[in-house]
Amino acid sequence: VPDDLLDETKYFPAQLTEEQLPKDRWIKAVEFRPGSSAVHHIIARPFGGIAPGNVPNVYPDGYAELVQAGQSYIWNMHYHKEPGPGTGMWDQSSLAVKFYPEGYVPDHVYTTVSCGPMDFVIPPGAKDYSASKSFVFPKDALIARMMPHMHLRGTKVFYYLEYPDGSTETLLNVPNYDFNWQTVYRFKEPKPVPAGTKVTVTGWWDNSADNPHNPDPSRTITWGEATHEEMLFGWITYTNVDEDASVRMSANTGD
Repeated sequence: VPDDLLDETKYFPAQLTEEQLPKDRWIKAVEFRPGSSAVHHIIARPFGGIAPGNVPNVYPDGYAELVQAGQSYIWNMHYHKEPGPGTGMWDQSSLAVKFYPEGYVPDHVYTTVSCGPMDFVIPPGAKDYSASKSFVFPKDALIARMMPHMHLRGTKVFYYLEYPDGSTETLLNVPNYDFNWQTVYRFKEPKPVPAGTKVTVTGWWDNSADNPHNPDPSRTITWGEATHEEMLFGWITYTNVDEDASVRMSANTGD
């Protein structure tokens, strides 16, 4: 990570070797281990990712995601630091994975969607700008967890459910979003929703001079990967009620 770098996202393609993973396995737990202080976030599907404040991801018994032998994946590495002479460093981040025992078949298979707008334009000085994005569950589902992700101007996030019968419900309310302590919100018991249920994720940003974290209140802000830009991802992890491990494995092998 060079001295003059302020913010950069780099993509490193990789492939699981036979030595690393000789056969398909189901994930039980994942811990991402940043290799330097310049790491802002790491994403490496299908293992997941990490952002400031995240902790290791331990799957409840019976729930899992599949990793295939020989699978190709990409390390999405976001680096951010103050530039200057002598600030450069080497980074060798890694991840640790705990699998269910060989031959284990989970009861539920996770799917994760990133529900968030990408077409917002935040005017200079705007104190309470908002944007939304919706997702409709195609099948009866069980919602397991949620994680909202924004940058330095993000102030609050709201997940809102609209059921097919017209009734509504608050799914998640984060009134004081903190970029430096991004939290994964897990249900003690997965929340059932019927097919056709719409979830809308709304985020608010403060691009004014009153926001002490705002890098530059004079800028018009659009979607971008850099920390001084903005984004909203309303991650939602769920499982389809009628999908078991055999369905997912058949989909991945083309059977």
